[in-house]
Amino acid sequence: MYKKKRRIPTESLFSERIKKHQRDKGMSPDWTLKERSWDTLYDGELPSLYEAYLDSTDEYDFITTHLEGMGQWEKLLKCKWFFEGDKTEPSHRGIEAWRLDMISRDRSIAKKTLLEKAKAGNASAATSLANLIRADHAPTKGRPREEDLIKAAQAKVEDEEAFADDISRLNVVKIRPASN
Repeated sequence: MYKKKRRIPTESLFSERIKKHQRDKGMSPDWTLKERSWDTLYDGELPSLYEAYLDSTDEYDFITTHLEGMGQWEKLLKCKWFFEGDKTEPSHRGIEAWRLDMISRDRSIAKKTLLEKAKAGNASAATSLANLIRADHAPTKGRPREEDLIKAAQAKVEDEEAFADDISRLNVVKIRPASN
């Protein structure tokens, strides 16, 4: 005999996405998509999946601690509303934003730790801290950002105008190329 396959929940996990017919069947959400725990009308206080994500060491720790496993996580990632953000719930910015937030959190923890060690006189920590700060302000690789392109274009125009002013001030005569 085969056991009946149980569906892995996705939308029914969240108070913002659970359907009325699911509530009518007695299902209740486990989480909110908001960035902070939330007191809901139907379900009382629900923990924030975002907070649980950021409180975890890494994504794997989050999955094994708070979800049913990698299968449920992969299924959630395939949901456009979860991956890209939920248009009906503006406080859910999507998993890519969560991942960037986790990187920012990790950098902040590393910087704080290095700062404490550097203040205690650890030269290696001071050097690492200086490198980290330099890396924060270093230009990025790849296609330049739009504002960097605009600044470069403005600088080029200013340089060309300054060159033209110098030419006219010095009374330099343009020489035509020799014709054949």
